[in-house]
This record gives sequence, structure tokens and C-alpha cells, in this order.
Amino acid sequence: NIDIMAPYVKQAKSQGAQMIVWPEDSLYGFLNCKRDEIAPYLEEITVKTNPCLQNMTNLPVQYRISCLAKAYGIVMVIDMGDRIPCSKKTDPYCPANGQYQYNTQVAFDK
Repeated sequence: NIDIMAPYVKQAKSQGAQMIVWPEDSLYGFLNCKRDEIAPYLEEITVKTNPCLQNMTNLPVQYRISCLAKAYGIVMVIDMGDRIPCSKKTDPYCPANGQYQYNTQVAFDK
């Protein structure tokens, strides 16, 4: 859906917007799926790092959104899937697939 969002970012900026806050599920659409089905779309969230400026193409969602924010000089807040690796050896609550999965709001500065 990032390709669909891009023209709206351009339009919002041309109308003077300084920030866009996307609604929940705007990135993936409403997916009523199981843990293992959504897992490939999750990324570890970067902290205090702009994936676009660091050329972090290994995080495709964050990379594209942060580059879109940079290109239009606008702050973007988006809801995305987050994963945090864990191990049953050190965490008895760690899920069977070795990662916690969250729905997280992230913001990328211009």
C-alpha cells in the first residue's frame, strides 16, 4: 500500500500539511490472519535511526516510508507490524516461532 500512499503524501504536502498520521491497517489492509501468515511482513523497529538516511534496505517498509517522509519534507506516523526476537532458553513466554509480534506506531521525521 505504500505505492498507493505516495500521491496522498504529495497532495497533503502541497496543501501545507506538516504531518500525516495514517490509520491502523492502512499499510497492510485489514488482515484477519494467523501469526505465521503475518510474520513475513514484520520488521524490527529501528530506534533513533532513519532507515532512509542509513540506506537500510533490509527493512523495506521502514526504508520506503522514511524515504517518502524525507522526499516530501513531512513527518509520517504509520501503524506497522513489529517483531522482537526471543528465545525459550532465556524467556519461558517466548512464542514457538521465536519472536514476539506487535502492532506498533512508528514516526519518521522529515
